[in-house]
Amino acid sequence: MDRRFPLIKSTPSLPMNSSRMKKYNKDNLIENSPLRLGAANSIKGSRNFSVSPNPAHYQNGPKLPPIINPYEAPAFIPIIHDPLSKLQASRRTISNQISSQEPNNVVIKYYLKFKTGSMMGIPKEQNQDSYIIQSPLFSNKAKHFFAICDGHGTEGHTVSRLIKATITPILEKKLLRFVGIDALKFAIDETCQNVLHGRFDCSFSGSTFVGVLIIGDTLLCANIGDSKAVIGSIINNSCTAVELTKDHKPNRKDEADRIILHGGRIASHDQGGPLRIWFKDQNIPGLAMTRSVGDKASRLIGLISDPEIVERKLISTDKFIVIASDGLWEFVTPRDAVEIVHNSMILGKSEGACERLMREAVIRWNANSASVDDITIIIIFLNAM
Repeated sequence: MDRRFPLIKSTPSLPMNSSRMKKYNKDNLIENSPLRLGAANSIKGSRNFSVSPNPAHYQNGPKLPPIINPYEAPAFIPIIHDPLSKLQASRRTISNQISSQEPNNVVIKYYLKFKTGSMMGIPKEQNQDSYIIQSPLFSNKAKHFFAICDGHGTEGHTVSRLIKATITPILEKKLLRFVGIDALKFAIDETCQNVLHGRFDCSFSGSTFVGVLIIGDTLLCANIGDSKAVIGSIINNSCTAVELTKDHKPNRKDEADRIILHGGRIASHDQGGPLRIWFKDQNIPGLAMTRSVGDKASRLIGLISDPEIVERKLISTDKFIVIASDGLWEFVTPRDAVEIVHNSMILGKSEGACERLMREAVIRWNANSASVDDITIIIIFLNAM
């Protein structure tokens, strides 16, 4: 998404429920592989797939994929799947049924849906969103990794694709040396450095990142930018949104203070529009966020890539997680999102929750704007004890 010229003010986020959370912040194709790594890049329109797992495939240990050179890779990197997985192109949702009998495994299934944005009803040439689905993570059925990257700027798709192609193998190595939160933090830091030193110009291009790492019944959520992750907590048939992320935008005082301290200024591009960050004496870059991956020039005025990481012990009332790019959250609040998913569950149609969320997001975009942003949604259903 190119956030330099958005047409609509972002919807304010709901307050985070922090009662059971710990926040960490630095400032205080490939066959024969169990790896699943998806890319929404360069695909016009809406796409979904259905993938069935092959549990027997993991009996002899994981078979890791070859290294992908992100600079020589084609514009679209297909999903990497089991040799016996059947790609059902006629389906419109990625789903993966995971054995609930595995010790400490809390992930039952997941669904994915994405849609390329449009302008005046004409699809854009490039979808700048990317997604990562590693479930299970390197054949360990108690570990899962899901992430969404929302690119912006002329090379936004390149940034999000590079994150997608490199962060998972880095995370695998870090998990061998570090525990949970440190492994995720170090993997993100290394990935951000790879982007800044990549063989492309990211001076005015970048990407958000929101990632969820589940290890047993422990959830770690890392966020950079304004993509979101939300838990749907159900008690007595009533669903509550528990936000795992806080947007990194200039309307946050702590974020704004850092930009001003580094000599930047904060102002709207037009009256009533969202606040943006600018050089003191120039009308660039005009970003509507204060943290991102890439955006090298904006680092001169205080933009950073440090993730905020939340740790949460999953409990029996935590029934699902919604991870999505800003294309969903622009007009759909976290509360609305979890209610839509919950209603799908009540109707026994949880597999259609992504479709319902997507449809609602597009309806609201069309009612408020001449454009529709790229939208990527992952829903993970849980069975924590």
